[in-house]
Amino acid sequence: MWIHGGALVMGGREDLETAYAHELRFLMELGLDVVSVDYRLAPESVLPDILEDVIDAYYWILNGCGGLMEKHPKKICLVGHSAGGYLSLLLGAMLEDKPRALVSFYGYGDILGDWLVKPSEFYCGFGEISHADAHAHMKLQPIISNCVGQLWGFRCTFYFYLRQKGSWAQTVNGLNAAEKDLAALKEFCPIEIARANFPPAFFAHGAEDSDVPFQQSQAMKAKLDEMNVPTCLWAVKNGPHCFSLDEQWRSSEESGALMSAIQDFLQAHVL
Repeated sequence: MWIHGGALVMGGREDLETAYAHELRFLMELGLDVVSVDYRLAPESVLPDILEDVIDAYYWILNGCGGLMEKHPKKICLVGHSAGGYLSLLLGAMLEDKPRALVSFYGYGDILGDWLVKPSEFYCGFGEISHADAHAHMKLQPIISNCVGQLWGFRCTFYFYLRQKGSWAQTVNGLNAAEKDLAALKEFCPIEIARANFPPAFFAHGAEDSDVPFQQSQAMKAKLDEMNVPTCLWAVKNGPHCFSLDEQWRSSEESGALMSAIQDFLQAHVL
């Protein structure tokens, strides 16, 4: 089950066949059936709606994709990039019927950290974005995809605006990051709700990620290690956010080594 990224505000399942086609080929060559799913996007929808969608998609796959599969799958691995990695970690913590494993590319487990609830120095360096410009491409009705021939399109401006204001968590949750809502927000933090039955997890993260700090994968791995959950963390040297989209990096020795490590992980826990 492949869950697209895009900060929960952009992207769509089509990203797998376009931007991440190399990973699709890799997974299929391992003999895996790959299902890419959509979910409602923020801010037109909020995180409880998004979570409902990915849980529904998970059980739809578990029950044979509405008859599209000859047999109901017994082994499911979650794979997600960035916000998709976050949703994978959240499902790993919340689902009663656990997946066999999950792979998180530059995902995150803590949505209450300073990196999200305070203005981002990195995004503030882009020049101030006005409220009007940020909301110019928002819709009145819920949407599930904004793939229109370019990766994520104009809604990037909205995300940059939220990071400049430190209001991403508040906006996508439909809650307030103030103390009175802290308990409610913790329910959406994988690092807070993960338990010893969390599935084996593989983390791949750029060491120089300026969007989602590398420490997010480090901290999630450390939490799982405390509970003796099998984990692996691959730090991409000098890697930025979305390092796997870079064609030059994909042809590097490190890329081949990372994919080999992921293959070993999947062989051990899924295949």
